[in-house]
Amino acid sequence: MLKRVLWAILPAVTMIALAVLRPSPATWSPDGVLYARAMLADAHRRPDAAFSIQTGSTYFQSPVHRASQERLFTNRILYPWLGSLLYPFRGYQALIDVSRVAYVLAVYIVFALVARFGGVPAASLCAAALAADPLVRSIASSALTDMLALALWSAVLLAVVCAVQQRGWPWTAAFAALTIVLTLNRPMIYYPVLATIAVAVVRRDGVSYRLAIVAALLALAYAVVSKVAGLPGIVEELQWVHYHARELDPTANRSIAAWWRTAFANVALTQTKAAIRLVYPAALLLGAALGIWCKRDRLAFALLAGSLAATAISVAANPVNWSFDRTADLPLTPAVLIGIGLLLGAVMTARSTRLFRVDGPV
Repeated sequence: MLKRVLWAILPAVTMIALAVLRPSPATWSPDGVLYARAMLADAHRRPDAAFSIQTGSTYFQSPVHRASQERLFTNRILYPWLGSLLYPFRGYQALIDVSRVAYVLAVYIVFALVARFGGVPAASLCAAALAADPLVRSIASSALTDMLALALWSAVLLAVVCAVQQRGWPWTAAFAALTIVLTLNRPMIYYPVLATIAVAVVRRDGVSYRLAIVAALLALAYAVVSKVAGLPGIVEELQWVHYHARELDPTANRSIAAWWRTAFANVALTQTKAAIRLVYPAALLLGAALGIWCKRDRLAFALLAGSLAATAISVAANPVNWSFDRTADLPLTPAVLIGIGLLLGAVMTARSTRLFRVDGPV
């Protein structure tokens, strides 16, 4: 029991040590300014005051940019609303506070998720690694929805796992509720949908079918609400990315279809080369695949396959290298860590078995 407690506090110790020894300063981007505007509106303050935030970017000098991008954020209501609750006490720092709280939640939700596959020690190591990851720490100190999205997406996956393993309606209800909350933060409805479809295809049982049906109904409801409310979708986001890409590179093709084919191929090639050159991204994926194969865990395989399919859609809607770490690397992290947890669990079990095995008479 004591060992389990000690393992469980390792991620917390990691986060505290990093906060003290290598604190991450708060960072603001043009996206963060738009979230600050939404936060001020929710707090019944003057939204334009957010343009006083210093980002080191001249991006907002163009009124066209302000109007075109701000519309894309109208369906991301949860993050600025949470910030507005803290704004009277923390000012603009409220958005950073939400991200940092989400960082702690994400680390321990991933701990609970991986523990269901690889055991507590493996989960502790994975959660500590997540807490120390430079990308995660950077986003945890940014005024962006991404860290809250990671925490909620991990919670959705945990609800799926609990529903499949415990076969109870309460976890299906939790999955539905968390999917709704996730979608209010970012339009990521296709992540739960593809994850549950993959689980249903692989497992083929009543609980899996039920989760997939619930996810499909939620996706249908989201589509109807978006249509009625006139909310932006993937096509509009892609149009804006194309417009912005042409401003950064005047030689970019004027045809959005031709530009998309070139941009998507470029992102795929560039990121594949980077994964091989840097070693660890490819090693993590291979390690996760090896862990899933070693344990023959069909549920872990389905979650990874569903996450990869959803990430492909995410990159297709935003085929640019400058946001690849946020659109691909971060959402894939929970499913990859499940596979890594399985691998670590298998290694730890094998080592402890050899340590306590007695060959022949003593």
